[in-house]
Amino acid sequence: QFPPSQTSESTGAQERNFEVEKCEVKEESFQDVPEVESSKTPSQYEVFQSSNSTKAQVEAIESNHWKNVLTEKQRAEFRTLPDSVRCEIGLKLKGSDRGKERFVQFFERYLQRDRQTHSESDYYFETKPAQMQMTGSSTGYKVNGFQTRICTSALYNRSFVGTVFTNKEGAENSACLIFFLDEEVSRIKEKLVPASKKVQLYVANKIFGSETKKRLVEHGFILKTVIEEAKQDLLRAEGCRSALW
Repeated sequence: QFPPSQTSESTGAQERNFEVEKCEVKEESFQDVPEVESSKTPSQYEVFQSSNSTKAQVEAIESNHWKNVLTEKQRAEFRTLPDSVRCEIGLKLKGSDRGKERFVQFFERYLQRDRQTHSESDYYFETKPAQMQMTGSSTGYKVNGFQTRICTSALYNRSFVGTVFTNKEGAENSACLIFFLDEEVSRIKEKLVPASKKVQLYVANKIFGSETKKRLVEHGFILKTVIEEAKQDLLRAEGCRSALW
């Protein structure tokens, strides 16, 4: 039988609509979700150390920060995001818009990676045959169906179990609904980082002009790494949530 989902008591009556005590699963219990090794983006200095950089370039990285190359106006622009980008913070859900597609969008932004790069080390769906009691049945009549558990290794190694549905799609969407009803998920969702490309384009095109990029290269900085670090600084300043912080 499936273990109960790890949703918060604060969801109250909503969660009770999705209780699975009456569901009988004939399959063996799921195995424990494997832990995921943490990873981090290499720093500017580490990138240079691992490449064929000159001693002067490495010393430039040790003694300078890329923000020192910026003008005062450019540094001021790093203190906040423009309204056109800030309005993209958080994942807005309406009504029953909490299915699998929204779940995938959540993790695209939470992990700051495209969905094509996701793997079972981030999250995975487990759907198994199950039976459910027919509503209003006094004779114990049951029908065959499916029940889904989502294992979110990239989000505190947690799992979320949905109710039994007669089809697999409904079972998956039910588990996604349980996921979005969770208290901690709701907090992350409200401050979820915007789509990565929007912030990156703002940093690369609005703050770093062609002359600034040229000066950064002259000082021995790698533009791609600088833009990524600048993006992360802006998002942290706005209180955004992601798998990195």
